[in-house]
Amino acid sequence: MTLAGFALYKNPRSPLNRTFAAFLACLVLWSLENIVTQSPDTPQDIARLFDNIGSIGWISFSGFYLWLILIFTEKKKILKTKILYLLLFGLPLVLLYKNWAAHAIIKDLVRQPYGWSFIYANSVWTYLYFSYYMAVILIALYLLVQYGKSAHETNRKKQVAVMFFTTIASLILGTINDVVLPELNIHTIPPMGNITALIWAGGMIFAMERYKLLVITPTVAADEIISRMSDSLVLLDAKGNIAAANNATLRLLGYTQHEIAGEPIALLLGEKTPDKTEKEPLLWKGLVKDYETSYRTKTGALVPVILSCSVVRSSEGGTMGVVMVAHDISERKKTQDAVLKEKNISAAIINSLPGIFYLFDDKGNFLQWNKNFETITGYAKEEIREMKPLDIFGEEDKQRIRDAIQQAFFKGKVSMEADLMTKSGEKVSYLFSGETFDIEGVQYLLGTGLDINQRMKKEKELERINMKLEGSEKALVNILSDLKYSHEELQNTQAQLIQSAKLASLGKLIADIAHEINNPLMIILGRAQLSLMEDITNEELKNNLHIIMNQCDRAKGIIQRLLMFSKQTKGEVKNTDINQCIEFTVQLIEHQFSLKNVKIIRQYEPLLPSLRIDEKRMHEIFLNLLNNAQEAMPNGGAITITTSSEKNTIRIDFKDAGVGIPKENIAKIFDPFFTTKEKGTGLGLSICYSIIKAYGGEMRHESKPGEGTTAIILLPIEEGTV
Repeated sequence: MTLAGFALYKNPRSPLNRTFAAFLACLVLWSLENIVTQSPDTPQDIARLFDNIGSIGWISFSGFYLWLILIFTEKKKILKTKILYLLLFGLPLVLLYKNWAAHAIIKDLVRQPYGWSFIYANSVWTYLYFSYYMAVILIALYLLVQYGKSAHETNRKKQVAVMFFTTIASLILGTINDVVLPELNIHTIPPMGNITALIWAGGMIFAMERYKLLVITPTVAADEIISRMSDSLVLLDAKGNIAAANNATLRLLGYTQHEIAGEPIALLLGEKTPDKTEKEPLLWKGLVKDYETSYRTKTGALVPVILSCSVVRSSEGGTMGVVMVAHDISERKKTQDAVLKEKNISAAIINSLPGIFYLFDDKGNFLQWNKNFETITGYAKEEIREMKPLDIFGEEDKQRIRDAIQQAFFKGKVSMEADLMTKSGEKVSYLFSGETFDIEGVQYLLGTGLDINQRMKKEKELERINMKLEGSEKALVNILSDLKYSHEELQNTQAQLIQSAKLASLGKLIADIAHEINNPLMIILGRAQLSLMEDITNEELKNNLHIIMNQCDRAKGIIQRLLMFSKQTKGEVKNTDINQCIEFTVQLIEHQFSLKNVKIIRQYEPLLPSLRIDEKRMHEIFLNLLNNAQEAMPNGGAITITTSSEKNTIRIDFKDAGVGIPKENIAKIFDPFFTTKEKGTGLGLSICYSIIKAYGGEMRHESKPGEGTTAIILLPIEEGTV
């Protein structure tokens, strides 16, 4: 209670202080309960009574704490929401009622050497209470962390740090002592949640005294006001050097306090400064007020500002320094420039309008007109300013024009034909249109006049041009679309032709070389076999002959794969379920992959049409792609295999989460003998590519370095397959 009184004493009108006092009141009720229940002489019925009284504190304290944090972190919009208070205090009221009426949270009290301990009820209300107070405290901690990150003032950051860590400490200790231990049926240690909560309160009091939390002093208020000022404030010493600058200045100009402290004011002033020619600059006389000048940023850019200065004098009248307050008018300048530009554009547009344009008020004073108005009427600007709208019409039309103007101001718009009378007395037939509008209680009429014959001619010409433009635009769009499609098709065809040419040329070369190597290799293998049929007593020689045979078999296998690559035939084909074909390959290597922490995820689309393919060759392709994916994930990961149908095509994706393929290598991966592996031959993907192309399909890779690679196979569905 003393702490609550201390908080109210510091600033009794502050909502923050009042809420903190209410939070402390909850802890007081909680502590009162423990004082009574933890006395060995307290009867059980009295202990139960004070447990009910104390439950007001331990059920409600978390809601008051979140309310306190919302005020501290300045969440004004949230604080104005009525549902907040229903959430903060509605549920605690329900929990209080259930605990008092049915012992729904504290089921019973058990006698201990130190007094009474409590047993939680195994009910939904108990777990609802645990969830409520943990959720509310965690939300409060999250708000503190976010507020600490965005706070600019050092004191605020320190206040947040103290409140955060004392809350964490109290939360952990209190939860272990008052929740975990009773749930584990350990009652040898008395409940001390209220005592650990004092860490909480103590941290708040420490923040109050050490970092001025919950208290406002003139110095703190002044520092706070200056630090929060949106305008730049610079303090100069008696020598004209910068003594200090507020945060707004530092943000505006890009300096730190250390960089500008002690520097002459000339560092900040731009080219236009208050009267540099005088012996004593005006700012030292305190005569600079609302002076438009510019500040220079750290990068040299000029920022337009409105500057006012005030001289700080000692009690003897001597100059101690100058306070310079500058308001950034960059946005205003931009607005002024935009307005001026818009005005110039409007004038240009008005002057470019065909016919005449004019604007006059409800008193008949001309305010604006275009150059055509002067040219056609023959009157100069000075003459038009002294004229009234009726002055440019003949006597026979003046009454009609007067009635039309009155109608326009009454109904809002008007349109009529009339003869305009020029200065020379010539009459010109025009179609006049006018529309009125109101600005601050004054009505204006905006009107235009077009030569009737000229208008009809221009309308027909404009219609013809528009129709021509629309037809040309549509034709151009179609041409561009066709060109884009043709270009993409040409690029794809060119790439396929280049790859096919590479594979065809290389296939012939490989076939020739393989046949040439195979004959002497068979001779060597045969000789080794014949030698082994002899009675050889030299074991080293026998081992060498076995090595020769093994290596010949290995070379034979390589030659067979090269011949397979060179032939590029479809092999033995039959109707095949592609999902089963993939699953057969997966089952061969899944266990081996799991030892390397690689998981295979299957996403097969059911009931896919059968494909006429050679299963064995497809097994080779799938095995090659799976091995590539596994090798791309040295630390393990997941390979996702997806099958789907797209129009008349079956798509198969092998997606890994590996290191990815550099962009410059994507176009080379199907080139024979291209590899980035230390022991790779560079034939795997080339053979896969040739097999897929033999089936009329496509194969490509999509990859982002660091994010993984997706190998995509597209196989056509032949007519008649099921």
